[in-house]
Amino acid sequence: MKYILFTFLTAVFIITICDISSKSKKEFSKPYIIKMLDRGETNKNEYMVFEPTYLEVEKDSHIKFQLVNNGHGSRSISTPIGGEHWNSGLNKEITINLKNEGYYLYDCKPHSPMGMVGLIKVGTPNKENTTTTKKHLEELLKTSSMNKDRIIGLINKL
Repeated sequence: MKYILFTFLTAVFIITICDISSKSKKEFSKPYIIKMLDRGETNKNEYMVFEPTYLEVEKDSHIKFQLVNNGHGSRSISTPIGGEHWNSGLNKEITINLKNEGYYLYDCKPHSPMGMVGLIKVGTPNKENTTTTKKHLEELLKTSSMNKDRIIGLINKL
């Protein structure tokens, strides 16, 4: 009886180890962090900023929008076809999983007119997604009261 129990437990252990080792690193990795800030940490001349403002990641990456200063949130403006939209609400952090390739454009709703926007590139965006993202950024550029260089920089990343 002890031998059967030992054999059974050994088999369960081996199956568990095989299952864990077959999972990709992404399933166990920490999310990328995008900070929501009143003033930049890496560039003190940046105000109302996501840091980093631009990020390139692989498909199925997790992104955490971290609230550093109150008064901010993150919401998607434009995503690839099939890409999930999000809205953290004000003063709330959110973690998203980017499952579709393309550009994900986002902003902080109350500070969007001040150019508090960011862009995430996942894999290889298609032409339609690139065109749509560019149109949204050009609209933001027209309505932004400050940080226009940030928006122009994002347009140049496309």
